[in-house]
Amino acid sequence: MQIDCGNGIVILLTGQLDRARVKRDSDGLGIADVKTGGAAVSQGVAKTKGHAPQIGTYELLYEHTTGERITAPAEIIGLKTKGAPEVGTGEIIERMEREGVVTAADSNGGREVLDAAVVDAEFEEIKAIGVERFAGHTLGEIAIGAATKKDVFDLGWLQSRFALTSDEGERVILQLLDQGVIVLEAENADDRKLNTYRIVKKPGEIALDLE
Repeated sequence: MQIDCGNGIVILLTGQLDRARVKRDSDGLGIADVKTGGAAVSQGVAKTKGHAPQIGTYELLYEHTTGERITAPAEIIGLKTKGAPEVGTGEIIERMEREGVVTAADSNGGREVLDAAVVDAEFEEIKAIGVERFAGHTLGEIAIGAATKKDVFDLGWLQSRFALTSDEGERVILQLLDQGVIVLEAENADDRKLNTYRIVKKPGEIALDLE
């Protein structure tokens, strides 16, 4: 897919969009993405800063792949994984309007950028955001490592194999479930730590930069 940015600048977008979280409301079709972490939610609102370029790319790829137009604002669903559990949502364009970065949509859905420096900073922040690690491993490294060793595993094996704490192990399992790498194989009614999970993706199907 080629994106013409004007002034002779063309971005070639390669790869594959294997799935997308889609929401439908009165504004039409939109993209929603789940973000986890210790600072993913603040005062009941999901953090949206720094995610605009990534979600915008998802919107372009979804339109290109399906032929359906995205008309609703993108939404971040935040899951706080450290301290007191907290869940929140936030719309990216709503924050940018509130902060005076862009204008409200006109009759055609178009917007004017009022503060290009802030938009540029959104892209710079992506470069600065560190990938979350669990005992020194990225989520992708753990997923690929597990897929090469096991078909079915439990929390105890995951902790032992990758030197994870119980909290880290549970966060990894939640994220692997969310990413479709694993599914629940057998649920233990007395203790969820004894649940078993089946790996449904092969190592070659798992992205190393999985998040």
